Amino acid sequence: MVQYVLKKSGEEYEYISLQGKTINGCQGCVCCAENNICVLEDDWAEIRDKMYEAEALVFGAPNYYGIINAVGHAFLERTFSLRHRERLPLAGR
Repeated sequence: MVQYVLKKSGEEYEYISLQGKTINGCQGCVCCAENNICVLEDDWAEIRDKMYEAEALVFGAPNYYGIINAVGHAFLERTFSLRHRERLPLAGR
């Protein structure tokens, strides 16, 4: 569905799948508060950098038992690290 939405947008896009990526959930350490950089070492930083360059985001995740899957949830948790200082330009839209 996400790929369909991207194609129909008529805009240039990059599709990034979380499948096969290691995205750990937020640990609540708040080490990111100083500079919006999460200290956990996994595939999140690469995706975060691409989000900063993006003009828009389309996020989708499978629904298992009424909630999104674990990797999708972990991804959303990690966006917490982006809200302490200068926020993503998308935050105000």
